[in-house]
Amino acid sequence: MAKAKKDKGPLLEEAGEALGKYYADLKRVRNNPRTIDVLRPPEDFEAEIEAWREKGLEGGDRVSHYEFYDHPEQKDNAVPFSAMKALLAEYRPLYAAYKAVFDLSMAENAFRSMSDYVKPDESFITAETIADCERKGDPKACLAALKAARAVDPEMRVGMRSMSLDEFEAQICKPLGEVTRGWTAAARAALRARNEKAAAPYQAAGIGGQKLDLIVAYAGVSWRLKGGEASDEPKKLAKASVLFHWLDAPDRIDPRYMINTIRRYEFKGNDLAGVSEERFRRPKGADLSDAFK
Repeated sequence: MAKAKKDKGPLLEEAGEALGKYYADLKRVRNNPRTIDVLRPPEDFEAEIEAWREKGLEGGDRVSHYEFYDHPEQKDNAVPFSAMKALLAEYRPLYAAYKAVFDLSMAENAFRSMSDYVKPDESFITAETIADCERKGDPKACLAALKAARAVDPEMRVGMRSMSLDEFEAQICKPLGEVTRGWTAAARAALRARNEKAAAPYQAAGIGGQKLDLIVAYAGVSWRLKGGEASDEPKKLAKASVLFHWLDAPDRIDPRYMINTIRRYEFKGNDLAGVSEERFRRPKGADLSDAFK
C-alpha cells in the first residue's frame, strides 16, 4: 500500500510568512537604495531558506505571502520555494550598498548630534542614550563602513552634504572619536550629578538600594500608592511596601474605552521583592482605585 504524502499546507504557510518578510525588504531597497528602514541581513535570509529546506520544503513547493503579489512567478500570491535562491542573490549586493550608507548615516547623525545639536547636560539624556551615542559614534565602525562603501562604489557620495568618501573620512570619521569621548564623558558626569540631586531627598527619608535606584530611574514620573493616590513625597514612598506605575492608552477597537496597564512593585525594606503587571479595560474616566492593591 502506497504511503500517504504528508500535508505540507501548514508548513508552507509558516514558510511563506517567514520568507515573505525578506522579499518585502528586497523591494524596499530596490525602490530606495538609501532607505532609512532597518532591513534584515542576507545571512539571515539564507539561514531561513536553509531552515525550511531542512524541514522538508522542496523547489516546487509554493510558499504564500501577500508580499509576493508582484513576483513574476506568483500565482494567488504563492511562489515556488526555488525562487528564493534568486531573490537572495539579488538581495546581497543591494543590501551591501544599503548597509554601508546606512552605517555612515548613523555615524554622521551621532557626530552632528554630539557636536551641534544635543548638549551633554540635557535633562532627557539617560544611560541608555549615552550608550547609544557611544555605539553609533565609534570611529572604528565609521571607518569599517567607509571601507565597505568604497568596495561598493569608490565614487559614491554620502551624508547630509553629499560628500565624497574621502571628504566623509576627513570631516566625520577622523574627528568622531574625540567628539564621542568628550561628549559621553560630559554626559555621564551631568547624569551622575542629576541623579545625585534627584536621590538626595529620598535618601534623607531612608530610601536606598533597589528602591532608590527605581525612584531615580523614573525621576519625574509620579508613583501611585495603594488605592491609586499619586505621590512623589519621600516619606510616603519610604513607608510604602508596594508602589505602582499606571500606563494608559486608548482602545484601538472602541475609543470609548482605555487600556490601563498597572505595574506593581513590591518591596521588602529597600529590596525589590517582585514586579507584576495587570491590564484593565475600562470606560474613559472610570474609577481605577480597585486596581491599586
